[in-house]
Amino acid sequence: MPPFAQLRSWAEFWADEVASGRVVCCQTADDDLIQQEPDLYDCDGCQLLAHLNDLDQANQQVWSLYRSCCNRFTQDLGAGSVMLDRLTQDMGAEEFAETAERLAVVYDILAPRKEKT
Repeated sequence: MPPFAQLRSWAEFWADEVASGRVVCCQTADDDLIQQEPDLYDCDGCQLLAHLNDLDQANQQVWSLYRSCCNRFTQDLGAGSVMLDRLTQDMGAEEFAETAERLAVVYDILAPRKEKT
């Protein structure tokens, strides 16, 4: 699967399955739930982990970068752009441009523009 299609598929899986709570994973659960229902969390059969492992290295890095820049903490502080700058300092212009394109794919799916009414 081409890299951008792979990333789009991942973001759609996250939006449709993970964010909705249909996929159970220790990476998205709180510690209390994991302690109360440990049998629900099996890494060998985890759909989230399987999908994540299917991403190529560049897409895994973009996903990690997205999660670092677009979490509630950085958003509440208004620090998303600062975080992006700090985490991409070592990238050249071409690599940064491609990373930004990949981030836009994820962002468009997970934070779609609200339609004007």
